[in-house]
Amino acid sequence: VLGYGEGEMFLGSDALALAPLTQRIAYLDEGDWVVITREGAQVFDAENRQVSRAIVTSGVSAAAVEKGPYRHFMQKEIFEQPIVVAQTLRSYIRPVEQAVALPQMDFDLSTVKRVTIVACGTSFYAGMVAKYWFEQFARVPVDIDVASEFRYRNPVLEPGGLALFISQSGETADTLAALRHARAEGQKIAVVVNVPTSATSPVAWGWALFAVGAPWVAQRVWAMPMSPGAGLAPSSCTRLASLPGARRRISAPPSIVQTPAES
Repeated sequence: VLGYGEGEMFLGSDALALAPLTQRIAYLDEGDWVVITREGAQVFDAENRQVSRAIVTSGVSAAAVEKGPYRHFMQKEIFEQPIVVAQTLRSYIRPVEQAVALPQMDFDLSTVKRVTIVACGTSFYAGMVAKYWFEQFARVPVDIDVASEFRYRNPVLEPGGLALFISQSGETADTLAALRHARAEGQKIAVVVNVPTSATSPVAWGWALFAVGAPWVAQRVWAMPMSPGAGLAPSSCTRLASLPGARRRISAPPSIVQTPAES
């Protein structure tokens, strides 16, 4: 994401990262690269052609990335869970009509014969719960995969099946690659995401269910030794601590690259 300031430019991971600095941003397409200076930026696409990307107002509040009275972001997000669940349910449940108002979709859910859930990290754990509920209440068989392994096991996908992707940020590289693979295999695509402007939403072009809540900042980091002295290679799906045997949790804000107004 490009950020436009007064006599300065910013390059960040998303609109949230730039919220304390500027509201004027431009989203980059996949494959874009940028030459950035204090005066402005030149954007080039994957074919090295100079292109322009629309500047929009993000509307993201800097307060969203503040810890408030909590010791760290993970604690903040744990305590916010009941509110986020309530806000999300309130967005889709119509108590007067006694109905659930889901976003418009271009396929009939009643025709889905099999569901494949794909996610990473704690989103994968949420998918495990969803598998029980789908099978118990909808009586539809469900497979669940870790996104980083999905393509490599060459899954057998039933024609007309539904591939459901769960991602907080919608930017996880493994999840995006798995989404494209499922779409190429003729699966109906649905995503559950917390960031409407994420890469997952436009890629899906199917059906998106947005969780309503504050942006997710804390990074859950776990490292478990496979054997004494063994190292663990990091992946784009799970960030592992560098020391074998360490079991850690950290909190970190989104990354920002800034070109200062003053040298």
